[in-house]
Amino acid sequence: MAKKTQTTKTQTAKTRTTARKPATTVNPAETLPPVAASEPISENSFVSVDNIQQLDDDLRPVYEAMMADWQEQALSPKQRLQMLGSGVRRYGFNDKVSDFAESNPEFIPPYLNVPKFKRNIRETEMLRDISAMLAQMQRIADDLLLITGDEVYRQALMYYNTVRDASRRRVPGAEALYRILEQYFKRRKNTSEEPTEQQIMHDVKGLLHGTKEGEVIIKNTGKKTTRGKKIVVDETAKPKGHFKETESGEVDE
Repeated sequence: MAKKTQTTKTQTAKTRTTARKPATTVNPAETLPPVAASEPISENSFVSVDNIQQLDDDLRPVYEAMMADWQEQALSPKQRLQMLGSGVRRYGFNDKVSDFAESNPEFIPPYLNVPKFKRNIRETEMLRDISAMLAQMQRIADDLLLITGDEVYRQALMYYNTVRDASRRRVPGAEALYRILEQYFKRRKNTSEEPTEQQIMHDVKGLLHGTKEGEVIIKNTGKKTTRGKKIVVDETAKPKGHFKETESGEVDE
């Protein structure tokens, strides 16, 4: 009796397995949950066009003045690496030296301008506070940008899904809109990368078997003993010849 029950379960499992539909490609637009229309994010916070415009009006004069006065002080990446930095431990070291210079002036070297040194310490403290404030503002601005960007994209998906459904139902005018909008969900092949040996051989085999049209031309620009650079002209995937140069894509004779 147990064997018969097990056989029945196995047959049922096989029936369910064969009844499964083949996997289909999922559109990214179909996987996102809809935005609740009754609770839009921008209406439940201080984020609004008027508030953002007011913030821009307040910050832009400060930004323009700062760029006009201090832009020449901007450091290149190489110059930044050469700076000793201004970490927390160095702040304490600077303050302690300032105190000792005041209590034990006999050790002050003649080339050290103590008033200027103390003034630079105060400038460092003020710039440190400004930097921390701007960093916090940057974080808030980035978060608000993510929030509003997420809401806008979800709202755009609502329209896209409506157009897609209308196109499937053959509603006049929907097909043309859907064909334009669906291009934003298709992954485009990066043609700026150098072709690999595997890609070149794939195209060559396609030409040999008649599954591709065009031609593949490989020119060796260096000596054979040194395995120089190869210039590849691959016209199998594009209407026009696409010239690429690679150092590792050799095809042995």
